[in-house]
Amino acid sequence: MPDRDAKDLERQRPRTPKTSNAKDLERQRPRTSKTSDIEDPDAEGVIHTSPGGVHAAFCHCRPKACLIIFPEQVLDVELTTLWNDPVPSTIFMPQSLSQVILHIVFSTKERRPWLDAEIRSRIHAYLATVCRDCDCPAYRVGGASDHIHIATRLSRTISQAGLLEKIKKTSSAWIKHQGNQYSGFFWQAGYRGFSIGQSQLEKLLRYIERQEEHHRTHTFQEEYRNLLRKYHIEFDERYIWD
Repeated sequence: MPDRDAKDLERQRPRTPKTSNAKDLERQRPRTSKTSDIEDPDAEGVIHTSPGGVHAAFCHCRPKACLIIFPEQVLDVELTTLWNDPVPSTIFMPQSLSQVILHIVFSTKERRPWLDAEIRSRIHAYLATVCRDCDCPAYRVGGASDHIHIATRLSRTISQAGLLEKIKKTSSAWIKHQGNQYSGFFWQAGYRGFSIGQSQLEKLLRYIERQEEHHRTHTFQEEYRNLLRKYHIEFDERYIWD
């Protein structure tokens, strides 16, 4: 009798529904069109995966270029790669890496000696700060009274031309505010950018550090011609001085 009473009690006890797993949720979810056929990538109830595996609430992307998954699939499924998981989840994209080291050279307008001893070290520090703010850390900034040398690493998020525009525009405005004697200051319109390898970096840094010593016996024009020949760049001297 006791065994029978226990069985009766078991039958009378309310049943607790089983926890839905990812597959149950997938079966319950209404079927929709394929990802490539979805016309509204920002439709309510979907989650977009951006590069790096980050889920974004809003995404302005093309459906064919973005994996779209449903929220219930994320809640109960571990974040693994698509090919190891029957239910679509986040795909972790490879990281983009780069190492582009630049030797940048530009002069003052008409190579006038604007960068005197009073301001030279300060403008060098300012240029290094501008590079850092552009996510292009400067290894060294140097030069003489009429030109600048910068050794920097180019960020993935900015072009060489964009970096130079930022450097010259902001530093020119800064110099003009350092006193009335700098009110007529301008950089030249052009610039020179040379790429180097990691193995050449230490030699370049020593070269920039010795600029004042170097220009006791060499003019900027002589230095510039030698740099163009060193990097095998053809040039027409009628158009390189401004």
